Amino acid sequence: MKRVLTLMVAAALLLCLCACTEEPQVSEPTQTIVLTTGPEAAVGERNPQLGNFSDGVYTNDFLGICCEAGEEWTVYSDSQLAQLNGLVLDTMTDADLVEQLKKSNVVHLFYATADGGHRSVNVVLENVGVVNGVLLDEKAYMTLSVEQLPTALQSMGLTNVTAETTTVSFAGRDHAAVRVHGTLSGVDFFEKIVCIKVDGYFGLVTVASYHEDQTDALLNIFTGKS
Repeated sequence: MKRVLTLMVAAALLLCLCACTEEPQVSEPTQTIVLTTGPEAAVGERNPQLGNFSDGVYTNDFLGICCEAGEEWTVYSDSQLAQLNGLVLDTMTDADLVEQLKKSNVVHLFYATADGGHRSVNVVLENVGVVNGVLLDEKAYMTLSVEQLPTALQSMGLTNVTAETTTVSFAGRDHAAVRVHGTLSGVDFFEKIVCIKVDGYFGLVTVASYHEDQTDALLNIFTGKS
């Protein structure tokens, strides 16, 4: 249950972000602007990458991060990630990622849990389209979502939810982030979501823990990759 909820929590944030960062559809000057997302991909010099998990380390050159997931971590396989992304594949390729970003806008790249789901790490990538990929920075991206996030989480069963924007030092750089706290069946839930903008795409690294706040320690298993 905790593992599923953590994925739902990350999804709730992404739903808020998608709703807030939809692209304006240009039409007649007298008509109201209609907000829609994509499907045109963000423009950048490099193509997005799924990353690679080998010998207990997840590496993503595109996002510039490494994550050391030791033996205590249960890491989703390629097929599980593909299923999580709504695909029936044994494995995904970088080409599949680019196509999926055009269709669904958000793709899970890495997911792992420890302590029976009491700690989790989730990395996703979002395509916000050409215009928003240029106009939005990390702070604006996170600020747009934070007011809607408590309501989304409360609809999933969390109570006493608080969410606030902050800045964290992550993988060697300062990034915009959201700090979340709530309770589920009387158990404290803590989460931090870190935003990484690369070209016109946004990566979200979500770490979560139950009972006590271990989010800073979880962020520290990530290092930067030049």
